[in-house]
Amino acid sequence: MSISSLQKNTISFGLILTALIGSYQYFHGVQVRYLAVTSFKECVDAGFHVLVTYPEKCVMSGKVFINPDQKKQKEGVTASSTTKLQSYEDLTYYLNGESIAFNHGIAILPANLTLHRATTTLRILDKRLLQDINNDIREDDVFLLESDKNIQSSSSYFITAALRLYDGYTGTNSIYVDNNINDFAFVYKNGEIVLGYTTKNATTTLREKYFVFEDGLLQQVFHK
Repeated sequence: MSISSLQKNTISFGLILTALIGSYQYFHGVQVRYLAVTSFKECVDAGFHVLVTYPEKCVMSGKVFINPDQKKQKEGVTASSTTKLQSYEDLTYYLNGESIAFNHGIAILPANLTLHRATTTLRILDKRLLQDINNDIREDDVFLLESDKNIQSSSSYFITAALRLYDGYTGTNSIYVDNNINDFAFVYKNGEIVLGYTTKNATTTLREKYFVFEDGLLQQVFHK
């Protein structure tokens, strides 16, 4: 092997070794910071996402921390009859990482959120499932959101929920369901929200999708 080739191989080896050392140091640092987060406050201070639940939850990969300063209401405790609860039609829900504020069941989408060509608004559909989905002894509301449509586009449908708290409601995330839903119904079975529906292109074919509320999020469940 020539001296020139040896020098090139040495340089290449040095670069690879430097890259490996740098990668190890980086991922080791990430791991150390991950292991160092052991409480709700540390999770918040580290910049991880805080879910607007009651009690609040800070979520990071593989870990969920509950705000110890907020305690769930004991069984049998309900909102005072003099408390005016905010309507589920006037809450903020979350879709594709964006917060969507509803007023009387209608939301104007922000310009940076594109759900479907020409979609500009969402509306809350009347049919609801009333069920305690987060196990806090309060009845929550589960329902669909429908996007607007025009000649070039069809409606899109999303499932979401309003969690009832001791003094009001809070909106959850939303999950895409389908386009052109013709009719639908909710059933709560074995701890799962079952949405059965037909589409306008197949009115005799019943489709079903399953959802649960876990770790502060509405999540879809897939069955074989």
